[in-house]
Amino acid sequence: MIDGNRRWAYVVALLLVLQAVATTRSFPAYMAYANELWGGPSQTYKYLSDSNADWGQQLKSTKAYLERQGIKECWFVYFAEGPVNMKDYGIPCKPLPTIGSLWLQEGIDAPPAVDGTILISAGDLSGFEFGAGPLNPYEVFKHAEPSATIDYAVFVFNGHFEIPLAAAYSHAQKAQSLRRDKRLAEAQVEAQQAVALAPNAVKPNALVGDILTDMQRSQEAEPYYEKALSLATSVEPEFQVGWVEGLREKLSAKKEAAGR
Repeated sequence: MIDGNRRWAYVVALLLVLQAVATTRSFPAYMAYANELWGGPSQTYKYLSDSNADWGQQLKSTKAYLERQGIKECWFVYFAEGPVNMKDYGIPCKPLPTIGSLWLQEGIDAPPAVDGTILISAGDLSGFEFGAGPLNPYEVFKHAEPSATIDYAVFVFNGHFEIPLAAAYSHAQKAQSLRRDKRLAEAQVEAQQAVALAPNAVKPNALVGDILTDMQRSQEAEPYYEKALSLATSVEPEFQVGWVEGLREKLSAKKEAAGR
């Protein structure tokens, strides 16, 4: 019986040692911690999101990395953009749109393609914010190999990457701002550019429909609403459920007004 107890004591001691080693290796990035049997902290973002792995907590480490590498020109898809200003931490990167920056109407200009060093927070890379697959403006990076990872939650890429959906969201945001200011002709131009960049995105198509409706051009608006509705019910519909009812109501109102 004593030998059996000793064996269990050795097992427990070994597990404690392994736990200590794993947690020590994770220092100081404990937020993304996962034990090695589960895959380790480098795999956490693939299965968990938001505050389980990425709460925008890596700015000091990111600044230190950029200084070590001598990087002064870069792009950053930063998860906490908006509530937190990375410039306050001395990070020289240009921001790219996130859900937070769009919600706060920051007016970030995103080109349809980026070159050089691009940093992406885990929350944005995973598609947690925008949605998976075609809904994620940064999906292209999921198929690329990062050159470095900072605190298990900021991924560094180098090269040329096409991000037309991110650029489309930038134009759509400008269009919304112009629409609020009743500058409808200018808003239409921006919204049409968004559609040209991302023809299969719900938001730009719906926005063109809204602007044309405001301009009393309901017949022209209808095809944009129809396309937006079709996309919202077919492309990752679980992420676009909020769009469907509103689009159906708009289409129904237009058909009633036209006597159809």
